[in-house]
Amino acid sequence: MKKIYITIIFLFLVLNPLYSQLQYKHDQSFIPDFVVSQFAGYIGFVSSGVGYNFYDESLKLELLYGYVPKSAGGISIHMFTCRGSYSLSHYRTFSGFLFSPLNFSFFVNYARGNQYVLRWSPNYPKRYYRPTSIYTGESIGMSIKKSCENSIIKGYEFYGDVVTMSEYLYEYCKNETVTLKDIISLAFGVRFYFL
Repeated sequence: MKKIYITIIFLFLVLNPLYSQLQYKHDQSFIPDFVVSQFAGYIGFVSSGVGYNFYDESLKLELLYGYVPKSAGGISIHMFTCRGSYSLSHYRTFSGFLFSPLNFSFFVNYARGNQYVLRWSPNYPKRYYRPTSIYTGESIGMSIKKSCENSIIKGYEFYGDVVTMSEYLYEYCKNETVTLKDIISLAFGVRFYFL
């Protein structure tokens, strides 16, 4: 539970300054800058959502819905994710692409369904089991973006990430039998920019 409180405080500290820039940037409207779709990466077999750019595209905030079909996960899973991504640097290539070689992301995910628990019943010892419906994760990756002129789509961006969940990372550090391949997932996605 302490982890959930720390995550909420962290999100408040991060989202509060972003909210003020969002008001300034979009004249008090919440029109997203882009739509995003992703394959894999612990936020669904496929996921889609909307996002906002901040600080000259160095910081992104995304809200996504992810789905895992029964054929892929044994049960149907619906997930909701809030993800923040930070790009350390951008490089313009000779052909007009914007290359970001090092992106860091942090996400909070809520999985919905009867098999997931936010609070355990009083029958279980207090703080013995962690909630199974909310978890956090981290990723590192890269992206490449191309701007479009005279089009409704102002640009498109392809990205790839190496993703892990915080619980998996904790177990990896604590348990010698857990290997790196046990805790990571690859994610690939695309963003289409409209603003």
